[in-house]
Formats: sequence, C-alpha cells, structure tokens
Amino acid sequence: QTWNALQRRHLLWLATSSNVSEMMTMLKDDPAVHTLTIHCKDIKDGGARQLAVLKDVPSLTSLRLHLKQNRINEHGAEAFAALKEAPLMTALSINLERNQIKDHGAGALAMLKHSHLMQTLSLNLSGNQLTDKGVQALATLKEASSLSALSLNLQYNSIGMGGARALA
Repeated sequence: QTWNALQRRHLLWLATSSNVSEMMTMLKDDPAVHTLTIHCKDIKDGGARQLAVLKDVPSLTSLRLHLKQNRINEHGAEAFAALKEAPLMTALSINLERNQIKDHGAGALAMLKHSHLMQTLSLNLSGNQLTDKGVQALATLKEASSLSALSLNLQYNSIGMGGARALA
C-alpha cells in the first residue's frame, strides 16, 4: 500500500533533445507527481521551452532542473519564467551554469518573484554573460513576499559595483 501511495510522486529523470518532448507529454497534467528532478543534456532553447510545460503539472510542489552547459540563452530563460504559474510549486532550483544567458534572460528569470507560493528559489547563473543590468533585475527577487530562502550563484560573470550594490 505504501508503494502505491509513493509511486510516481517523486521522480528523477534524464532529459535529452530526443526525449524531452515525450517526457513533457507524459508529465503534463499528471496529478501524481509532487517532486521532480530532471538532469538535462544538450536540450538547448527548444528543450527549455518544452520544460516550461512543467507549470501545468497540477500537484508539483518541488522542481529541480539541472541544465549545466546546455547552450541555453535568452529564449530559454524566458521560458523558465513561466514556472511562476505552477499552481502548487513552493521550491524551485534551476542550475543554468555555463550557458549563454545575458541580461535580458536574467530579467525574465526575475519574473519568478510573481509566484504567490514560492518559498525557496535557487538560481545558478555562474559562468554566463551577465552584467550589472541583469544582476539588478535579479536583485528584485528579494521583493517576493512569499520567498523565505533565495540563493543566487552569479560567479564568473561581468558584475561590477552596481550589481554588487543591488544585491546588498
């Protein structure tokens, strides 16, 4: 009976450019999934847009996306901003280390502050192409009323004093 209760509630998957579309079709509207971790390999912006469908998983409360070195740029970052619409999500972690995200993409990710239930948010944007402008946009995440924990990894970007002040 315990096995039946836990079945499909907590998933760990590997997404590639060849299977991400099928995975999203399986997950979309699945009420059994509560926590989900997806390790992604070479999915690029098209795959990122497909992953945004996760906002429609009705019982999803925790999502971890590992997207290190997936050649994701502004368009992929914009797609992830849609996750703010997930109806029950309280924890979100997106590792976008060593991609091609610039300031506009950081501004799009800052829109996650409009999630009404998000309590924990972790964004790893290390090794992208961010400047003070993008960091200033990300600093507005501090304004999110529901967030109790915010983690931003911004190392190896072109951040100056203006970005540092915004984060202080």
